[in-house]
Amino acid sequence: MPDRKGKEVHVFLDQTLPEPGWVGKAYHRKADGGLDPLPPLEGVLLSSGDSEEARERATERFGVAPERVEVIQPC
Repeated sequence: MPDRKGKEVHVFLDQTLPEPGWVGKAYHRKADGGLDPLPPLEGVLLSSGDSEEARERATERFGVAPERVEVIQPC
């Protein structure tokens, strides 16, 4: 993930949903490296398919460049 400030999106697999899917949450990266959540705070369901589909949808939905989307893989 770039270390510059500005809007970025984290995409992760949410298994707490009735039908698990990839969810995106937007954040503002501050100059000190911290993150402030941006609305909607509950996140947005992007895909019930794979992480790459979710990444593509995140760029469109949140209006960010692909390099500003980080996919967090489940452990």
